[in-house]
Amino acid sequence: MKEINVEELHELMKNQTITLIDVRSKEEFDEIHAKDVKLMPLPQIESWVHELKPRENYYFICKSGGRSGIACKYLEKHGITQVTNVLGGTTAWVEAGFDVE
Repeated sequence: MKEINVEELHELMKNQTITLIDVRSKEEFDEIHAKDVKLMPLPQIESWVHELKPRENYYFICKSGGRSGIACKYLEKHGITQVTNVLGGTTAWVEAGFDVE
């Protein structure tokens, strides 16, 4: 599983379009989330895994990096191998002062 910190991710997002997926609960997501992120809660991973394309790159974020890491490992086992875990998660994103909604 690849990993990236929020500063590296933010720089990457300046230069290209990426798919950032938040795996927290809807309640957590509604409180605060990184701008331009898609919500796909981890407990429903089995229902949304089929929406992902095996050769596309996906970046996963949660509160601190734990649940997003679980999502990445699960997806790798199911043939979605271009996954990257965002270290520090939304907490680090907010602390860095990056755009949120």
